[in-house]
Order: sequence, then structure tokens, then C-alpha cells
Amino acid sequence: MGLRRVTLLIILVVGCSAGSNSVSFPDIDEWDPHGLVPAVGPHRDLIADSVRSNAELPLPEESVAFHMEVFSDGLVEFSEYEAAMFAATECARDMGHEIVGPLVSDPAEGWGTIEVGTNPSQYLMVLARDPSPQFGEDAELCQGIWAWRIENVWQAILEPTEQEIQLWLEAAWSCAEQRGLQLSDPPTEEEAVDAVAFGCRPWDDLPAR
Repeated sequence: MGLRRVTLLIILVVGCSAGSNSVSFPDIDEWDPHGLVPAVGPHRDLIADSVRSNAELPLPEESVAFHMEVFSDGLVEFSEYEAAMFAATECARDMGHEIVGPLVSDPAEGWGTIEVGTNPSQYLMVLARDPSPQFGEDAELCQGIWAWRIENVWQAILEPTEQEIQLWLEAAWSCAEQRGLQLSDPPTEEEAVDAVAFGCRPWDDLPAR
């Protein structure tokens, strides 16, 4: 997403939701003074975890209102994640950067420092044209204000099961062999990611949930 480097590139885009039983947070007033965490909702606990883990990030008044609107129903959808990325983009533009994006991150392009999903349309990134040395710091600030609390929830929603990861890997390895790529014995996760860079689309082989 944005600028955060992702060590595990295999993030399967398969919708899932948190359990319906909400966890109690007795210290919530300390890390959620603005009341961003809703009382109920399918993603309520994921929202709480994200708000708490990002409590140190800046949260100006207009950002508080934005997050309250997104989180109010306890549900985070792609359109809301997308809106957060557009808000971060506009923030960076306001700082004087020429921004390209937010863009759909396509694994086939071989990007190594962005998130790669099984459905490229599910992950976005903020890029700058001819970025200045200040761009990284400014973009990180903007994403901290507008996107990361929401992005963390989106990532958690799409987290795959072990079985789904295995299916993804096997589809990538099979495609690599068909394209004549040399694989280790046994093949590795890195080789599966390389297969994606060569045009394989293992997400197409995943069954719908």
C-alpha cells in the first residue's frame, strides 16, 4: 500500500469477516478518545485492533470525522478503503507533490515494495512522479492521517487461510512449469512470487468462498 514494505507478498483476496463475538476493551478511552470504535459490527474487533495499534498517528479534526463515518457501522468495504487512499493522495498533492494514483497494484508489473493480492483491484498504492526526497516522509504522514487505520482493517479482512495460501502456491508453481521456469525441489514461495512477475495469475484458480 502505499509505502510500507511488505515482507509476505502472497496476500489472497478472499473476503472474510471477524467473529460476531466482540471483545471487551476496558482501556479503550486511553487509545480511542474520539470514539472511533463502534459498539457492534462484523469488523468491530478488527477496527479496535487497528485503532489501538495506530493510536500514536496524527488524527486532525477532519480525519476524525472521516474515520467515524467509515467505522460507524462496524463494517469496512473496498469503497471505504479506496476513499481513504484517495484522501491520502489528495493530502500529498496538497503538500506539492505530483501524484500518480492511487493506482491499482498489478502483480504482473513486478512491483517489489507494494502489496500483491490475488485480485489486483483489491489493493491500491500511492505513487509520485519524479518524487522529491521529501515525498516519502510526506506520503507516510498523509497515509498515517487518512489511510493506515482503515488499510489495516482491510488487510485483516482479506487474510487468507493456510489452505487458500497452499492453493495459490500450487497454481503459481504449475503456471511456472508451463512457462518453462526452473523450480527448486520442493518449489519455494519466492518462486511462486516470481511466477506472478512473469504473468501467472494464481488467484484465478482459487474457488469462490
